Amino acid sequence: MHGRVLVILLSAWSCGCGETETTEEIRTIRISGAITYDGKPVRHTCQITFSTQDGAFGPFSAETDKEGKYEADVPPGQMDVTVSVNVNLGVPPEELMKMDTKDVDALIREKGGEHFDAPFQTSVSIEDKAGSTFDLDLAKLESTSSL
Repeated sequence: MHGRVLVILLSAWSCGCGETETTEEIRTIRISGAITYDGKPVRHTCQITFSTQDGAFGPFSAETDKEGKYEADVPPGQMDVTVSVNVNLGVPPEELMKMDTKDVDALIREKGGEHFDAPFQTSVSIEDKAGSTFDLDLAKLESTSSL
């Protein structure tokens, strides 16, 4: 008898009886663009993060290719954008941890990352139109290190 009750209870639970959680579907559009510095492509990998200004959705992120180009699926509307540049220092992370800060800073400058020590931020308005292009010149954006 106990076996039958257990089977019935398990069957009811696995059928999804009870409350179900619903999630709001987010409609996104495909955008593309390029990350530059003073008009020249940033050849380091950049992580671009889009978040809705009202905080309702996000973050949505994309990564650049070797030419500084990216594509992302984001919802239309006002977005806060953060761009972080990952300068390839050619040194394993465990070695970087052992290095003095001055030496790491010198290595960053040597590898062409002197402008990329902190993320850059801006805001953009994404139109409800697929195929929109958003090119960002980091030389014209505010670096978070100055905040």
